Amino acid sequence: MRLFLLFKIFDFQNYGFEISTLFKDRSDSVPICYCSNLTRGEITDAVKNGCKTIDDVQNYTNKDITGMCEERNPLGKCCRNVFLRTISDSLNKD
Repeated sequence: MRLFLLFKIFDFQNYGFEISTLFKDRSDSVPICYCSNLTRGEITDAVKNGCKTIDDVQNYTNKDITGMCEERNPLGKCCRNVFLRTISDSLNKD
């Protein structure tokens, strides 16, 4: 709901913005962690290479910025649960 209101208040299309959101876009290029700018594909690749935790993925990718969720995530909340679910989904693919 918050994302809907954000897009209703700010008409991003008129300003040339395009924001992929994880719940609508299942591609590898969609951001999962907005703090570190980690995509689903990067997380999946890290898991394929042995990573099993958020710390493992962040160390593997050298993307370890945290604590900026409210500013960077379009939903205005922490990405931790989605990050963990993406790791879990990637582990269960094999």
